[in-house]
Amino acid sequence: MTHRIDLWTWDLDRPGDEALLSPDEHARAAAFATGTLRARFIAGRSGLRQRLGAHLGLDPARIAFRYNRFGRPGLPGGPSFNLSHCGARAALVLCPTAAVGVDIETIRPIERAVATRFFAPAELRDLEALSGAAWDEAFFRLWTRKEAFLKAVGTGLDTPLASFEVTADDRPRLLRAEGQRVQDWTLIHLSPAPGTMGAIAVEARGGGVELRLRD
Repeated sequence: MTHRIDLWTWDLDRPGDEALLSPDEHARAAAFATGTLRARFIAGRSGLRQRLGAHLGLDPARIAFRYNRFGRPGLPGGPSFNLSHCGARAALVLCPTAAVGVDIETIRPIERAVATRFFAPAELRDLEALSGAAWDEAFFRLWTRKEAFLKAVGTGLDTPLASFEVTADDRPRLLRAEGQRVQDWTLIHLSPAPGTMGAIAVEARGGGVELRLRD
Protein backbone atom coordinates (compact mmCIF):
# COMPACT_ATOMS: atom_id res chain seq x y z
CA MET A 1 0.00 0.00 0.00
CA THR A 2 0.98 3.65 -0.36
CA HIS A 3 1.06 5.78 2.79
CA ARG A 4 -0.07 9.34 2.09
CA ILE A 5 1.58 11.94 4.30
CA ASP A 6 0.26 15.49 4.49
CA LEU A 7 2.75 18.24 5.36
CA TRP A 8 1.89 21.78 6.44
CA THR A 9 4.37 24.53 7.29
CA TRP A 10 3.56 27.98 8.61
CA ASP A 11 5.03 31.16 10.08
CA LEU A 12 4.84 31.35 13.87
CA ASP A 13 5.29 35.12 13.85
CA ARG A 14 1.80 35.49 12.38
CA PRO A 15 -0.67 35.83 15.27
CA GLY A 16 -2.42 32.64 16.37
CA ASP A 17 -5.92 32.24 17.77
CA GLU A 18 -5.57 31.98 21.54
CA ALA A 19 -9.30 31.23 21.91
CA LEU A 20 -8.74 27.76 20.42
CA LEU A 21 -6.36 26.62 23.16
CA SER A 22 -7.32 24.22 25.94
CA PRO A 23 -6.82 25.14 29.61
CA ASP A 24 -3.56 23.19 29.81
CA GLU A 25 -2.29 24.91 26.66
CA HIS A 26 -3.17 28.31 28.15
CA ALA A 27 -1.15 27.37 31.22
CA ARG A 28 1.82 26.32 29.12
CA ALA A 29 1.65 29.55 27.11
CA ALA A 30 1.63 31.63 30.30
CA ALA A 31 4.80 29.93 31.52
CA PHE A 32 7.02 31.20 28.70
CA ALA A 33 9.59 33.77 29.74
CA THR A 34 9.14 36.17 26.80
CA GLY A 35 6.23 37.51 24.80
CA THR A 36 7.77 36.26 21.56
CA LEU A 37 8.02 32.66 22.80
CA ARG A 38 4.49 32.84 24.19
CA ALA A 39 3.09 34.19 20.91
CA ARG A 40 4.90 31.52 18.88
CA PHE A 41 3.58 28.76 21.13
CA ILE A 42 0.03 30.07 20.65
CA ALA A 43 0.55 30.28 16.87
CA GLY A 44 1.89 26.72 16.85
CA ARG A 45 -0.84 25.10 18.93
CA SER A 46 -3.72 27.03 17.39
CA GLY A 47 -2.27 26.34 13.93
CA LEU A 48 -2.09 22.64 14.80
CA ARG A 49 -5.73 22.67 15.92
CA GLN A 50 -6.91 24.59 12.86
CA ARG A 51 -5.20 22.25 10.42
CA LEU A 52 -6.27 19.06 12.17
CA GLY A 53 -9.81 20.40 12.47
CA ALA A 54 -10.06 21.36 8.81
CA HIS A 55 -8.53 18.08 7.63
CA LEU A 56 -10.58 15.82 9.91
CA GLY A 57 -13.84 17.77 10.03
CA LEU A 58 -13.51 18.59 13.75
CA ASP A 59 -14.08 21.75 15.77
CA PRO A 60 -10.50 22.98 16.44
CA ALA A 61 -11.36 24.23 19.93
CA ARG A 62 -12.90 20.89 20.93
CA ILE A 63 -10.05 18.62 19.87
CA ALA A 64 -8.94 16.69 22.95
CA PHE A 65 -5.37 15.43 22.78
CA ARG A 66 -4.17 12.40 24.69
CA TYR A 67 -0.53 12.34 25.78
CA ASN A 68 1.60 9.23 26.06
CA ARG A 69 4.00 8.79 28.96
CA PHE A 70 6.69 10.61 27.00
CA GLY A 71 4.47 13.66 26.47
CA ARG A 72 3.64 13.11 22.80
CA PRO A 73 0.10 14.25 21.90
CA GLY A 74 -2.21 12.03 19.89
CA LEU A 75 -5.83 11.57 18.89
CA PRO A 76 -7.89 8.59 20.07
CA GLY A 77 -8.15 6.25 17.10
CA GLY A 78 -5.65 8.25 15.03
CA PRO A 79 -4.50 9.47 12.60
CA SER A 80 -0.84 9.72 13.51
CA PHE A 81 0.44 13.30 13.47
CA ASN A 82 3.45 15.22 14.70
CA LEU A 83 4.35 18.88 15.11
CA SER A 84 7.83 20.43 15.08
CA HIS A 85 8.98 24.02 15.26
CA CYS A 86 12.20 26.00 15.19
CA GLY A 87 12.38 29.74 15.50
CA ALA A 88 9.46 31.21 13.58
CA ARG A 89 8.70 28.10 11.48
CA ALA A 90 6.36 25.19 12.27
CA ALA A 91 5.85 21.91 10.44
CA LEU A 92 3.00 19.42 10.87
CA VAL A 93 2.80 15.94 9.35
CA LEU A 94 -0.21 13.62 9.36
CA CYS A 95 -0.59 10.04 8.18
CA PRO A 96 -3.73 7.89 8.66
CA THR A 97 -2.01 4.56 7.96
CA ALA A 98 1.42 4.65 9.63
CA ALA A 99 3.29 6.19 12.54
CA VAL A 100 4.96 9.42 11.47
CA GLY A 101 7.36 11.96 12.98
CA VAL A 102 8.89 15.24 11.82
CA ASP A 103 11.73 17.47 12.96
CA ILE A 104 12.92 20.81 11.60
CA GLU A 105 15.97 22.78 12.73
CA THR A 106 17.70 26.03 11.83
CA ILE A 107 21.13 25.30 10.36
CA ARG A 108 23.71 27.00 12.57
CA PRO A 109 27.26 26.41 13.82
CA ILE A 110 27.43 23.61 16.41
CA GLU A 111 30.30 22.64 18.68
CA ARG A 112 31.81 19.29 17.71
CA ALA A 113 31.45 18.19 21.32
CA VAL A 114 27.68 18.09 20.80
CA ALA A 115 28.08 15.46 18.09
CA THR A 116 30.50 13.49 20.26
CA ARG A 117 27.99 13.50 23.10
CA PHE A 118 24.91 12.47 21.11
CA PHE A 119 25.89 10.55 17.97
CA ALA A 120 26.85 6.92 17.41
CA PRO A 121 30.48 6.07 16.51
CA ALA A 122 29.63 5.32 12.86
CA GLU A 123 27.88 8.69 12.54
CA LEU A 124 30.88 10.47 14.04
CA ARG A 125 33.10 8.81 11.44
CA ASP A 126 30.85 10.26 8.72
CA LEU A 127 31.50 13.73 10.13
CA GLU A 128 35.27 13.37 10.60
CA ALA A 129 36.34 14.50 7.14
CA LEU A 130 33.99 17.50 7.04
CA SER A 131 34.39 21.07 8.23
CA GLY A 132 32.64 24.42 8.11
CA ALA A 133 29.23 24.61 6.44
CA ALA A 134 29.47 21.01 5.15
CA TRP A 135 29.93 19.75 8.73
CA ASP A 136 27.00 21.85 9.99
CA GLU A 137 24.70 20.53 7.26
CA ALA A 138 25.72 16.92 7.87
CA PHE A 139 25.18 17.40 11.61
CA PHE A 140 21.63 18.59 11.06
CA ARG A 141 20.88 15.84 8.54
CA LEU A 142 21.78 13.37 11.29
CA TRP A 143 20.00 15.29 14.05
CA THR A 144 16.70 15.82 12.24
CA ARG A 145 16.54 12.24 10.95
CA LYS A 146 17.19 10.87 14.43
CA GLU A 147 14.66 13.22 16.07
CA ALA A 148 12.00 12.45 13.45
CA PHE A 149 12.48 8.71 13.99
CA LEU A 150 12.19 8.99 17.78
CA LYS A 151 9.08 11.15 17.46
CA ALA A 152 7.49 8.57 15.15
CA VAL A 153 8.37 5.79 17.62
CA GLY A 154 6.84 7.97 20.34
CA THR A 155 9.70 8.07 22.83
CA GLY A 156 11.36 11.35 21.89
CA LEU A 157 14.70 12.03 23.58
CA ASP A 158 13.96 9.49 26.32
CA THR A 159 15.74 7.14 23.89
CA PRO A 160 19.45 8.03 23.64
CA LEU A 161 20.37 9.42 20.22
CA ALA A 162 23.55 7.32 20.17
CA SER A 163 21.59 4.07 20.54
CA PHE A 164 20.68 3.90 16.84
CA GLU A 165 22.15 5.05 13.51
CA VAL A 166 20.98 6.98 10.45
CA THR A 167 22.79 8.17 7.33
CA ALA A 168 24.42 11.58 7.08
CA ASP A 169 24.46 11.80 3.28
CA ASP A 170 21.75 12.77 0.80
CA ARG A 171 20.12 9.31 0.97
CA PRO A 172 18.17 9.32 4.25
CA ARG A 173 17.93 5.87 5.79
CA LEU A 174 17.71 4.18 9.17
CA LEU A 175 20.73 1.89 9.52
CA ARG A 176 20.34 0.35 12.98
CA ALA A 177 17.85 0.55 15.84
CA GLU A 178 17.29 -1.91 18.65
CA GLY A 179 13.89 -3.61 18.44
CA GLN A 180 13.21 -2.23 14.95
CA ARG A 181 13.49 -3.64 11.44
CA VAL A 182 15.27 -0.93 9.48
CA GLN A 183 13.45 -1.95 6.30
CA ASP A 184 10.16 -0.94 7.95
CA TRP A 185 11.19 2.72 8.05
CA THR A 186 11.29 5.40 5.36
CA LEU A 187 13.10 8.68 6.01
CA ILE A 188 12.46 11.81 3.92
CA HIS A 189 14.68 14.88 3.71
CA LEU A 190 13.03 18.31 4.03
CA SER A 191 14.14 21.86 3.20
CA PRO A 192 11.12 23.76 4.54
CA ALA A 193 12.66 27.26 4.33
CA PRO A 194 16.03 28.90 3.58
CA GLY A 195 18.49 28.04 6.31
CA THR A 196 16.22 25.32 7.70
CA MET A 197 16.61 21.55 7.42
CA GLY A 198 14.23 18.78 8.39
CA ALA A 199 13.24 15.15 8.10
CA ILE A 200 10.16 12.94 8.21
CA ALA A 201 10.18 9.36 9.48
CA VAL A 202 7.42 6.95 8.47
CA GLU A 203 6.89 3.37 9.62
CA ALA A 204 5.92 2.37 6.09
CA ARG A 205 6.67 -1.36 6.56
CA GLY A 206 7.73 -1.74 2.93
CA GLY A 207 4.89 0.30 1.50
CA GLY A 208 5.25 3.32 -0.73
CA VAL A 209 5.18 6.87 0.62
CA GLU A 210 3.52 9.87 -1.03
CA LEU A 211 4.24 13.30 0.45
CA ARG A 212 1.59 15.94 -0.17
CA LEU A 213 2.33 19.60 0.57
CA ARG A 214 -0.63 21.47 2.08
CA ASP A 215 -1.35 25.17 2.41
